[in-house]
Amino acid sequence: MSRLLSAVKLLFAGPSRLFIRKCGISGSSLLFFLIIGICTLYASTSYFSVNNDVLIIFTDKITPSVEVFNDTGYTDLPIVVNTETTNVMLRKQQVNHVYERPKLANETVSSLHAIHIGEIVPHCGLPKTCSKDEFSVHLYTGKDHTDEPRLCVDGKYIISKSVNEGGRGLNVAIIDNLTRTIIRVSHFDTYEKESNGLETMLLTLRPGDILILITFDEPSRKLSRIARLLFYDLGSALIQNLGYRSSWYLITQKGMSGFSPFEDLHLVDSSGWPQHHDIRFCVPFEIKGHIVHPDPLPSSNPQRVEFCEVHENLPLFCDADVVNDPLLPSPVWKQPAAINKIYNIPIIVMSGESVHFLPLTLETLVRQPGMKPNIVVVCTVFSYFN
Repeated sequence: MSRLLSAVKLLFAGPSRLFIRKCGISGSSLLFFLIIGICTLYASTSYFSVNNDVLIIFTDKITPSVEVFNDTGYTDLPIVVNTETTNVMLRKQQVNHVYERPKLANETVSSLHAIHIGEIVPHCGLPKTCSKDEFSVHLYTGKDHTDEPRLCVDGKYIISKSVNEGGRGLNVAIIDNLTRTIIRVSHFDTYEKESNGLETMLLTLRPGDILILITFDEPSRKLSRIARLLFYDLGSALIQNLGYRSSWYLITQKGMSGFSPFEDLHLVDSSGWPQHHDIRFCVPFEIKGHIVHPDPLPSSNPQRVEFCEVHENLPLFCDADVVNDPLLPSPVWKQPAAINKIYNIPIIVMSGESVHFLPLTLETLVRQPGMKPNIVVVCTVFSYFN
């Protein structure tokens, strides 16, 4: 090794001394120029140089007024660009199409090319056309784990099992309300995996972004408290109630004040599954929140409410805590055929001069097992209920 170093010194010693003597350049200056020359040579041959470079660009076509790269990078044909010459030479190479994007007319909400589009249904099945400041939505959370979630936005299904990998947990779509473009579709399996990715997505929403969320199967097992707080901050009034296999949807907007008017949650019933959501509506690009989100009534009886608004002085029957209770006969469980005949006998109810407690009598009667209200005849002395 020492002999090799000595040979190298002898090889360069003579020429370097001669160069220094003739040109009057010191050894340090010579080293400086040598370094500059090496760097210049490296720059001219490295990947930073545009000479002899070949760029693979994916796009449909290139015109002088269109940029070579598109926004998404998803294209149909690669184009080889040889930058060695002054004029860009284009050579198309045929490749297999990975995704054939359907052509849609009169879109209210467009989508990035990276987002696949499934079935096309005009207005997402709504019988009417939404206004210019709204877009149509159909959301379906699935009946059980053998079903699938489905989400339609502006006539385009963008979430299902076969479209953008919809599945168990939370399925989310984000719309930019300024460009009216679907910019992201994501699926988070919050049953099996932690919700870190979901939290990051929620934290990076920009003011004005519209978030559409539907659940499927089991969404709550690994949904963190942080994620729930982020949904609350985005306008959810029901996220704290999300439990095992709950069916939940939320449409909200970053920066909205108050609670979202587009939210509902169903809990699991005796069948082991909740009542699923299957809803179509028009959603505005500017969502206005509610200052207070009232708890949904456990039951509703609008006919009884209307009756009590017209007729006064009916104690107990029209009290606020019972006015929405339904008036339905109790079911009959495995009664013998001989006993069933009694349920077909007409019933006549005759009231005296005071009718204030008549509604309570009728309510007691109608709640009897097997009662048929259509065979009950009520007679009153006065026309109080006309």
